[in-house]
Order: sequence, then structure tokens, then C-alpha cells
Amino acid sequence: LVTLCAQCAGDEIADQKQVASSRSADEQDATSASRARSLIMKMIDRATQEHSRLHELDALVGDLASRLAAAQLTALEQEERARGLAAELDRTRERLRRAEELLALANDRPAPAAGAEGGSPHGPAAAPQVHPGLSELTPADVNAIQRAFNDSTFIEKMRSVRRGLGKPIVNACSLAGPDRRALLTVAWDIVWYQFLFDLSDKPEAPGAALFAEGMELSEIADHFKQSNAMIDDQGRLDASELALSLERDHPANEEALDEAEAQALDDATEEIWDSTSMPEFRWED
Repeated sequence: LVTLCAQCAGDEIADQKQVASSRSADEQDATSASRARSLIMKMIDRATQEHSRLHELDALVGDLASRLAAAQLTALEQEERARGLAAELDRTRERLRRAEELLALANDRPAPAAGAEGGSPHGPAAAPQVHPGLSELTPADVNAIQRAFNDSTFIEKMRSVRRGLGKPIVNACSLAGPDRRALLTVAWDIVWYQFLFDLSDKPEAPGAALFAEGMELSEIADHFKQSNAMIDDQGRLDASELALSLERDHPANEEALDEAEAQALDDATEEIWDSTSMPEFRWED
């Protein structure tokens, strides 16, 4: 124990109060800092959760955008396919109309009007009637067909298609009916064309006209697939061999022989064949 005077005792009490006061301020500051740290951590957690939700929302929007793009592409493809089907339908209607006109001309009756969406009221048009054999065509007809086709604008299209697809099947034949008409078929594996020719002596008779076209060989009859002419590299028709064969086989060019002359010709032919022998084959040759 130390004896103090009243002044020293008062100073000591004042110092103790000041220490207690400073300790209380420090405790309050520590409590405030702890609360601030707690609030900051909560704000960080909330911001992290919002950021994660934003990422999920961004992924969802990206998925929806990809699905929308796929749906738009599918719609465009379906629209393009619908346009192609509509164009094919128009071509089919045009072929039916031309077939009806040709059939009407062959039967010497008025052509029926093309039907609306439901088709022709007279049913599907029949295929063009073709004369059996080549006896109905004459060399003059073949030359007229070749001249009319080569003078038309179709040779440009034939040249471009032949350049890509090679040699086509080319068939020229006559059509049944009162009028003298011919049909030229040019066919590849994936596309075919048919051209109509008026062989009459009328001055207003048209030249080559596109009758029908398609993309499947099964759409045309088998007799149109028997090639008897050719299309050259320039897209021009060459039917010289057909004209020559018709000229050679024409009845007017066949010499009439009686029975004795025919028998003598047969005997001479047989004698020539019997007396003719094949030469001996030698490797030196």
C-alpha cells in the first residue's frame, strides 16, 4: 500500500477511467469490423449466385438460338422443296397438255382444255402413237428433221448437256395420225427431251418444237430408247445413217427378180461361199 495525496489519487482514478474508455472504443470498433466483414461476405455470395444464374441464362439463350437457326434452315429447305415440287407439277401439267393436243391432232378432234387442280376432266393423256418400224419415215423426212433441229435454238442446250453427260440415246420416229409428224427423243440417264416436227408441206408448218422433258427414263416408252441417230459435240443432230438405211431399204430401190433369176442368184452365192476359204493365220502377220 502506498499513501497518496488527494491530487495523485485523483490523477490515478482519471487514468483508470481513460484506459477503460479506450478499451470500450476498441471493442466497439472490432464489433463493427466483424459486422462489415459479414455483410461483405454475404454480398459476395449473392453476387456469385447471380453470376452463376447469368451463366445458366446465357447457355439457355444460346441453345434457344441454335434451335431457332435449325428450325429456320428446315423451313427454308421445306420451302425450296415445295418450290421444286410446284415446278415439277407445272412441267407435268404442260406435258399432259401437249400430249392431249398431240392426241387430238392424231384423232382429228378438238383438244380438251387442260384441267384445273384436279387434273384433266378426260383423264390422263395417252402416250403418242408411234408407227411400228421405220418404214413410215422417208429419207426426205429424216433430212427435214435434221435440218429443222439443227436450225433451232435447241442445239445450244443439247451441246451443254452432252458436254456434261456424254453421248445420249437419240431416236427419230413417225407419229400415227392423219398429219405427217415425227418425234425426236434425246435421252440421257438422268434427263430426256422430246421434240415434235411437222413434216407436212404447209408453208406455215413450224420447225422443231419442244414436246416434253423429264428426268426419269422410265417416263418414256421403250421404243423411244432405241437409238437410230446421234447428237455430235456441237449439239447438232446427225441422222445420216438413218437416212442412208431408209434409202437402201426403200422398196423402190429393190430390183424385182423372177423365180429363175432368184434361184440362180442363190446358187451363185452358195458356190462363192463354198469356194471361199479363210487364209491361214500366221503369227508373223
